[in-house]
Amino acid sequence: MPETSYLSEVIANEALSMMQDTYGNYVIQTLLEHCPTLSQIVCCKCIGCFVQLSKQKCSSVVMERCFTVAPLTIKAQYVNEICAPGNIMGLVTDKYGNFVLQTALTNVPDSMKNQLINALRPCSHLLDRCGWGKKIITQLEHSS
Repeated sequence: MPETSYLSEVIANEALSMMQDTYGNYVIQTLLEHCPTLSQIVCCKCIGCFVQLSKQKCSSVVMERCFTVAPLTIKAQYVNEICAPGNIMGLVTDKYGNFVLQTALTNVPDSMKNQLINALRPCSHLLDRCGWGKKIITQLEHSS
């Protein structure tokens, strides 16, 4: 079916703008869930702008989904981006980014989880100030 292939290609090419759209993000979520080949392409497109997308209402849900479907190599790049100086603190205090962090902590192997936890420890005082930070505090306490 060349039409399906063409449509999939168009969606994949427009994925970054669609995931930030009120309705387009649902298309991308469905694609991530049901099209493994295209989901890897979409997950790759998020590298380098993962933190920014995690702080937006519509795309943050897509970023959570990316953490559940991306291969380990892509998850590792997401974790590195999150742990880069200045990024994790922004996610900790963001009402959408915080949920992406929670999803990340529950959907990565232990080595990546430890990397995230080590990056989160200096920010733990900020978690107390955020109503949504309690779940991350619990995960930090369980890892001690």
